[in-house]
Amino acid sequence: MHQVMGRRWMVAAGHPLAARGSVGTADVFAWPFAAPGRIPPRVLDPMLAAHRDAKRRGHAPRPFPSIQCVGLGPVKRILATSDAISASILSCIATELESGQYVLLGTEPWLHLHYGIVSLKGRPWTHAAEKFRQYTVEAEQAATLEEQRLVARFGRGATGRLAAIAKIGGPLP
Repeated sequence: MHQVMGRRWMVAAGHPLAARGSVGTADVFAWPFAAPGRIPPRVLDPMLAAHRDAKRRGHAPRPFPSIQCVGLGPVKRILATSDAISASILSCIATELESGQYVLLGTEPWLHLHYGIVSLKGRPWTHAAEKFRQYTVEAEQAATLEEQRLVARFGRGATGRLAAIAKIGGPLP
C-alpha cells in the first residue's frame, strides 16, 4: 500500500484564513467549499463527518459542498474572486503557489490517496504488467519529490509524516 499525492486545503492569498497561524477542519467548513468535481466516497465520508462534528461543536458550517464544479479550472477562477476554500493535489496548483496566488492551509490524513497494485499469488507478471508497475513507481517517485518540494516551500504549519519526510528529503514509504 502506498500513500502519495496528498490534497491540501487552499485559499486565495487575500483570504481571511490565509493570515492565521493554524487552521482546523471546522475553520475550513465555516467558508464556502468549492469542490472540483465528484468527491470520492473515501474522502467525502470523513469530510461529511468533520462537517457534522463542526456543527455539533457550535460552529456554523456552510452547506457542503457549497459549489460543485466540473474540474479544477472553474474552482481556480472561483477561488481567485471569492473567499471560497477548496482542496487539491499540490502539483495541480504549483503555478499558483509559485506566483503567490494561493496559500495552503493544511491537510487531513483522509485527504491523501492510498493505492496498491494487486497480483494473484503464484502467477508471474506479464511483461506489460511489469512495465506498468515500473512506470507507476517512477511516476510516484517524481510526484513525491514534487510534493515534498512544494510542502517544504509553501506548507504552513506542516506537521506529521509528510512534513517530516519533506524536511529530510526522503521518499514516502
